[in-house]
Amino acid sequence: MTMDPNTLAKGLQNMMNTGSQSLANSNLSRAFHDFMLGSASNEIKLVPAIAEGAKAAFDIAIAPMDPTTKGFDAPTLIMLGTIAYWGVLAVPISYGPTSTTVTPPPLLSTLKISLNARFIKNVKDKLELVDATNKIAEVWASICLGGLAAHIIPPSPSVVTFPIL
Repeated sequence: MTMDPNTLAKGLQNMMNTGSQSLANSNLSRAFHDFMLGSASNEIKLVPAIAEGAKAAFDIAIAPMDPTTKGFDAPTLIMLGTIAYWGVLAVPISYGPTSTTVTPPPLLSTLKISLNARFIKNVKDKLELVDATNKIAEVWASICLGGLAAHIIPPSPSVVTFPIL
């Protein structure tokens, strides 16, 4: 049970040639959501109902994404969506009944810069779709590492922090 960049890359490939910006946005959201559904802390998977709420927050954040709009900035919207998703996960029980708090990864605010650099490099290197989405997924996934979830570990009421993988 881990966040798998391959899941994210395959989902990103579904954004292309949709014929509809709203469908492309939906596929982007689904790609990140499916990636996050693979996450676990203390071997306890992300609670699907909470993840659905997080997906809704991501959807709202990326709703303005439209390459035909002046000032369009995909890296910023993706970063805001990712931060919104992790923000919803901050509620207790996101990773099961023993989890008390979730701390988002510390580098989320760098996602815009990292994605922008990757997008530019993908164009410069003239990468094909599969290679380009793999590279984007690697960057995005690496930024999502470092989240933590605190769990109450019985029988004593000790709280232990575990990484979210």
